[in-house]
Amino acid sequence: MRQRFQFGNLKVRSSLVLVLLFFLGMLLAGAALGVLSLRYANLGLYDIVQQQNFIRVLNQSSEQYKEAQLALEEAASEQAMHIAANRYTFDSEWDQDETVTAGLSANTETLLKRATFALRMSEDYFAQAQVEFERIISRYVDLDDSR
Repeated sequence: MRQRFQFGNLKVRSSLVLVLLFFLGMLLAGAALGVLSLRYANLGLYDIVQQQNFIRVLNQSSEQYKEAQLALEEAASEQAMHIAANRYTFDSEWDQDETVTAGLSANTETLLKRATFALRMSEDYFAQAQVEFERIISRYVDLDDSR
């Protein structure tokens, strides 16, 4: 009949070595779990940074679009003032000939250029936001596929 391994028959030195090996194994397991949890924390922070970049770029796009709208409103108002200043009345004889088309004023052209620039900037920021959004979505799709 075989004898089973019994802890009572161990020498003091052998039992101390076994205890030290057990603690060493637990220490290595704790370190591995700590590194793994840091990896997941870093991935979570990376996701947060990507989402914040997306929100920042989308807000910049929205701000530039509002800037374009304001510049267009100012241009329309400026052009209305320019037309009103160049026409006597709608019914007068003076209005019939060369002043029918008053043309764009210099301020209106400047405001239209500003609106065009702001609109292009808004489109650029929106394109960047689309890229960020696609990057975020692809990351979540990859995570879902890995399950």
